Amino acid sequence: MPVYLDLTNIVFDKGLLERKYPGGCDQFRLDWNVIKNETHQEDDELISLGFMNFDEFQIEKLIDKGLEFDAELQRSNDFVAISRYGGKHWEADWLQDNETFAWHVYCAPKQKERAVEIGEVMTMDKIMKLFDDGINIFTTIKDGSNMG
Repeated sequence: MPVYLDLTNIVFDKGLLERKYPGGCDQFRLDWNVIKNETHQEDDELISLGFMNFDEFQIEKLIDKGLEFDAELQRSNDFVAISRYGGKHWEADWLQDNETFAWHVYCAPKQKERAVEIGEVMTMDKIMKLFDDGINIFTTIKDGSNMG
């Protein structure tokens, strides 16, 4: 399920969090208030933390929990920083995006197709019509959602 990109996101592979983060995804959700924060999102494969700016994010907190970050190269294989208007700050082989949505390489094909349709094909007229009809297409894409 693709996640909608906020101004700045830090995106995590949930499988990696289960293996490396003490307490796995459950503890990560608690530590980062994933459920209570509207800009944070989660799908089947990813957890995305949303921020206004990258410098608001506390990378040291992740390092203290065992995730890796190369300060010299400004990159990590354990998570990806991605900005809606600047793209990925570094690449990871498990994450794809179209600057509107990001998805795991194992995302269901229909959900990826919907992310591509919304982010690359759909016109603003169609998007505004959907909003007027009460359909918000700029949310995490799940089976049957964002369909308009």
